[in-house]
Amino acid sequence: MKSKYIRTFLIWVWATALLVGCQSAQPAGNGSAGGAAGAQSAGAARLIPPQELISKAEAESILGESVLDCTPSENTAVGQSLCFYDSQDETSFRFLQIAITQQAAIPAENGATPQSIYDMTKETFGPDALPIDGVGDEAMLVSGGYYVMSNGYLLQISAGNTDDETVLSILDQASRLAVANLKSLLDQ
Repeated sequence: MKSKYIRTFLIWVWATALLVGCQSAQPAGNGSAGGAAGAQSAGAARLIPPQELISKAEAESILGESVLDCTPSENTAVGQSLCFYDSQDETSFRFLQIAITQQAAIPAENGATPQSIYDMTKETFGPDALPIDGVGDEAMLVSGGYYVMSNGYLLQISAGNTDDETVLSILDQASRLAVANLKSLLDQ
């Protein structure tokens, strides 16, 4: 059953790459993405690893159980870094994944921005993209989890089946913590 969640996670990563691949065929100045790069100028000197947004200890606190060390991965085509925290308990279905898309990591030839990726995802999901109030600058719930825009960065947080109230609570806690930690990192 745990492999079902890992497949969902991989599909989520693939879908993001596909969305951005479609976006990269458009000129960089399209849509509302124009100001996103400027919002990141202060943080552009240093790329923020996702495990700085949610640490292992914080993931354990949110999930209520011990987790393995972060399994990092990169989706360089879209400037995305991911951290996957899996439960230490092999019978548990709990996990927490945090991803961050940063303008400084997106290849220039791509033409995308974190904001344009967010906007395209929102457009793709249409009325199924449910707005989430009080998290970051703008946030939505889609089938893969929360997408959150904050200070020009795109955060994606996943924890399993979004039809499950426990998962929704985990997403809410994790997204608020990730946004708070991002703001602290940007203020340094």
